Amino acid sequence: MKAVLLAFLLAAGAARAELPPPDYFTGIYERVGRSAGPESALLDDLVRIDPAPDGEALELRVCAPEGAPGSAALRLDFTELGDVANLLQGGTGAAALYCQFFNDAGNYPLLACSGGAETGETPARFMLWAKTDAIPEDCGGQD
Repeated sequence: MKAVLLAFLLAAGAARAELPPPDYFTGIYERVGRSAGPESALLDDLVRIDPAPDGEALELRVCAPEGAPGSAALRLDFTELGDVANLLQGGTGAAALYCQFFNDAGNYPLLACSGGAETGETPARFMLWAKTDAIPEDCGGQD
């Protein structure tokens, strides 16, 4: 009986869905929600997601001129929390940003993000969805 239960548990673990490759997320996204901070602001802008140079994570950049506030890339690593395997984490500690990803009806990525606040601050909360009609000029000409 124990052997059968162990085999079932191993098979259940092996049946867990595989994560999409980082290049599945490549593209320009609309971001709507609110920023983190003591006086959070509404967000309604564009961001770009690309695979990280090592191919093991993602990089999120706000579509703004290089050097503008928030234009530095944020690395988002694939992570798990308990049984939840569709998570990305950027940053560490109290300022960590977590994004849970899903597919929308058109099989495009959809990300729900929260965090990125120091202790006592309002956390960021925003949604990202693929801008399917995007052109490079939408994000400062980045390809």
